[in-house]
Amino acid sequence: MPLRGHSLLSILPFMAFLSLVTAPAITAAETAQSIVQEMQARKTAREQGVQSYILVQDTAGQKTVLLFEKDPGNKLFRMIPPSEVATDQANQEGWTPSNSKEAMAGIAAGSILLRRALQQELGLSENDPAMTAAQNGIFGMLQMAAGLPTTDQYFVQKRKDAADVKQKTLDIAEFGRMATLTGTETLHGREAYVLQAEGLDREQVTEDGTFTIHTAGMWVDTQNYVPLRIRFEGVAETGGRSQPMVIERDSFDYRNAASLYLPYHEISRISGILNDKQKAEMKRAQQELKKLEDLQGPEKEMVMRMMGPQLQMIENMAKGRGIEVETIVRNVIVPATRATYVETLKTDGIR
Repeated sequence: MPLRGHSLLSILPFMAFLSLVTAPAITAAETAQSIVQEMQARKTAREQGVQSYILVQDTAGQKTVLLFEKDPGNKLFRMIPPSEVATDQANQEGWTPSNSKEAMAGIAAGSILLRRALQQELGLSENDPAMTAAQNGIFGMLQMAAGLPTTDQYFVQKRKDAADVKQKTLDIAEFGRMATLTGTETLHGREAYVLQAEGLDREQVTEDGTFTIHTAGMWVDTQNYVPLRIRFEGVAETGGRSQPMVIERDSFDYRNAASLYLPYHEISRISGILNDKQKAEMKRAQQELKKLEDLQGPEKEMVMRMMGPQLQMIENMAKGRGIEVETIVRNVIVPATRATYVETLKTDGIR
């Protein structure tokens, strides 16, 4: 069954089936399926009674605050978009989908009127460079805001996200049925079961192309039954080109957060083909790197502190080393509310 996404980078969330996915030496009774089932059972037990939590983390050097809530239908956690939190707050204050549509229409109409007023006040022609700049500036931003999804559209997306989460449960169960337990290895200082599945031929469809997964591997901690590594190998096709691709995520430094047991350190890697968006990012990064050569002292230090990880990541892409993204969890808040999430955004300096 095809899995749907939006870009090759969106394959990383597909690896979240690892998240749905905590024993000593292998016994004759151990199988890949029994290990996956035990992993799911322990995860479900740990999540019992937890309805929401917040992660404060650094990803590629950028601080982010993520809110997860358990969907009442399938009992699985879903990451809540900030826009949904803002919309729900508005709803609590009496804001309706009709209000949203009317407001967006007002923004669009108002931006046009403001533009015309500015043009008449300054006596500018339609093709004057100043009008072009204005259109691409504040008025363009207003019209873009008017095109954002309204409240009812957020709820449609929310239901779709819940369905996607449910599909991930089917994926991990299917992996357990198809995988083989090949032995154990030491990974990140922990003994791990090694599960391998071949002949999957699962296709991830994106707007840039497809990624067909042929083999998948999972390294599972033999003591706590949590994934230490997930690895997919397959072929990416984009822009008429086909090339082998490997997607891998290492999860370690597991800690208890209330009853949850979460990795505080993760490294995700993608090697293989670059899509147009990645090529554009790489080009911009290379331009930024050239600018850094002329900077000195505190100014250079500030830029490197803000952009260093991203620039290094894309420089590695340019050198054929693929993409590597490091995530470090700084804090976990359990339980959490949407009000707590908004307050955490403020206290952590994220707007």
